[in-house]
Amino acid sequence: MLENVKIRHQLTLFGAIVAGLTVLVTGVYLILLAQIRSQSNQAAALNSAALSANDAAIATQYMAYNLSSYSLGHFENREDFTAHLVRFDKAVAALKVSAVLTTNERRKLAKVADARATYVRAAQTMVNATDTYFRTNSQKERAAAKARQDRTWTDQYFAGNNLDVIFSDLVLTLGARSADANKSLQQLIQEANLVGLLLPLLAISLSAIVVTRIRRTTCGECLDTSKRAARSESSTDTALRDIQQLVERGVLLRNAAGGPSTSYSLALK
Repeated sequence: MLENVKIRHQLTLFGAIVAGLTVLVTGVYLILLAQIRSQSNQAAALNSAALSANDAAIATQYMAYNLSSYSLGHFENREDFTAHLVRFDKAVAALKVSAVLTTNERRKLAKVADARATYVRAAQTMVNATDTYFRTNSQKERAAAKARQDRTWTDQYFAGNNLDVIFSDLVLTLGARSADANKSLQQLIQEANLVGLLLPLLAISLSAIVVTRIRRTTCGECLDTSKRAARSESSTDTALRDIQQLVERGVLLRNAAGGPSTSYSLALK
């Protein structure tokens, strides 16, 4: 009976260890999934911010091209300049509501409003000077208008260059942060995949260990009439009667197999 209690305690302890390992691995997996979700949101927000900064930088380049073309008499570029300015404003608006910008990045973005206003004024002044140049008939007035156009072109160039510098920096920093976030996300996914692969393997392995342990603790104590007769140095009939008395008292349990191979195990109470 003491041996029976010992076996039961061993199985209980082993079951607790198995359950603890399962909970631990499952907990790690769930933590990784939560981290993946958080990192995925962070990476998506950074990707969006980097795209907006890049969009604003591209719009700035196009506006510079439009103004240069306009100064040469390609007046259709005036509408293109306006369209790219709208594109620029949409990109800046998207950046302003982004929650992933650092303090330094927001400080740079805060300079955009004044730089944009200066650029638009300089651009309009250059457009007006260009219009005057191409509409003037006298050589003297054309020379004066050309000199004024050159000055205003230089002013708009430097004003546009200020915007270009701001967004070049933002594209660089946000692009680097976005790449790091995507790299971290991929690493978390790989770790979660590894743990997810280990979970079923662990379950199968632990199940096999539990079954083997149960068989060892129970089948090692199996008893049949032949063993009982040998141990008690009595006949098989006497051994069978002794075993049946133990079964009636609840000490032994009859195993599934019947006939001559019938065996009995200790009852775990």
